[in-house]
Amino acid sequence: MNKLPLAVIGSLLGSTLVLAACQPLEETTVIDAGAGGAPAGGEAAGGVPAGGVPAGGAPAGGTPVGGAPAGGAPVGGAPAGGAPVGGAPVGGAPVGGAPVGGGPVGGGPVPPVACADLPDSLYKTLGCKDGIEAATGAFVGKVLADNRINGYFLNQSVDAGRFVSCLNKFMVAAVDAGGTYSGVTYPGVGNDQVVDAEGCRSMVEAHRGMGVSQQDWNDIVEDLVTTLTELDVSEETINIIAGALAPFAAQTIEDATDTATLYHQLGGKEAIMAVIDGLIANVAIDPKLLSFFTDLNRIPRLKTCLVRQVCAVAGGPCEFGGEVTNEWEPGVTTETQCQTDMQALHLNMMNPDGDVITVADFLALGNALTDSMASLNVPAEQQAAVLGAIVATCPQIVTPAEAGMCP
Repeated sequence: MNKLPLAVIGSLLGSTLVLAACQPLEETTVIDAGAGGAPAGGEAAGGVPAGGVPAGGAPAGGTPVGGAPAGGAPVGGAPAGGAPVGGAPVGGAPVGGAPVGGGPVGGGPVPPVACADLPDSLYKTLGCKDGIEAATGAFVGKVLADNRINGYFLNQSVDAGRFVSCLNKFMVAAVDAGGTYSGVTYPGVGNDQVVDAEGCRSMVEAHRGMGVSQQDWNDIVEDLVTTLTELDVSEETINIIAGALAPFAAQTIEDATDTATLYHQLGGKEAIMAVIDGLIANVAIDPKLLSFFTDLNRIPRLKTCLVRQVCAVAGGPCEFGGEVTNEWEPGVTTETQCQTDMQALHLNMMNPDGDVITVADFLALGNALTDSMASLNVPAEQQAAVLGAIVATCPQIVTPAEAGMCP
């Protein structure tokens, strides 16, 4: 992949996209660190957990996000509108399809005109509506595979079909200057709506309360640059796209310093995944802790559930217990989600020797987690916050006889 000049990257980092524009209005709340809702703890693999989460369940399969996507538009596959990813050429080879008519230009509707016959513009350069939707589909696939940011999307609250449909509409409207040639508008982009008939929302409304950080958008912009570059879009065109999207940055980013939540202080989902990898490695070398994990085939589920659990209690976007079938989080499906009732999950659990979970076992697990965070240079303040959330579940994890001995 050709490297882009720093000036292009810099201008893109000030831009933003509408990646949550289609979540229902009531589903944009971010969980505060330590708040109720997604309990801390975890799942154990085939017996007794490390931190409290049993691993098991069906392996991940398929890629639908949010269960059965509305309208049947698969995420990362064929985007809404029917333009297959990689189908319509992008980056200068216009698609000959007729743009959508109906947008007011000069006081009247735009008659259908073949893309090749339109005046030169960014919209035409990207292949008009079909080409833009094809590029958007490739971009969505890259975002969903990116562990840095996919925690915002791999949740039951996300309507996958509407998400893709609204993102397509936003990108067409933004690139086409609010519907100059396509007639396509979007709330706040070519019209004054806040929510349109399809349920698509303006940038401000779509991201309100989500706590999107500057780093989140740096990561998403990097995915956009990579997608466009892979589709042979020129550096000059990418720079023009950055200019078209830049005005929306201030409408979406709520955490400009990446410090508003423990989730962002830790470095987001990918950083949490590294912590959990270290925890599992430390458990593997402790014979007593390892004895509670009798089925090592369930370790992938254990990791998925622990990552989502820490993400949730740290104020991140992951919905612990709201997982969906996808190929990037093994061990969970829409039907076999992470178990969140720690007390019911661990009641009467024991290892093959008949040992129950004691406070000493729980503290040993806490030490394994601390060692993992320390090895990754997680600051002491953030280590203490994570441990505080986990320790709060001790009475629900250990044998009832020792629940009163928890720290």
